[in-house]
Amino acid sequence: MSDQDLGHDALRKGRDLAQECDALINNLIEESLVCKEAVLYALTARYLKRICLHLSNIVSSVVMPLHKLDYFDES
Repeated sequence: MSDQDLGHDALRKGRDLAQECDALINNLIEESLVCKEAVLYALTARYLKRICLHLSNIVSSVVMPLHKLDYFDES
């Protein structure tokens, strides 16, 4: 497997994990948990999703061609 294939695989896994975090949060709404536990799980899922998407952004900047990156030159 090439490095580019590994990068694309990492992007897919990142998107899948982010969707799983959203599903977990949606499932928490229907659970009958103590408030502290529900907040803990929801925040953990949100932070995990945020970290995962940041890492996916790093991978995409390595894998994607330069002309496909969303780059804004301020000068």
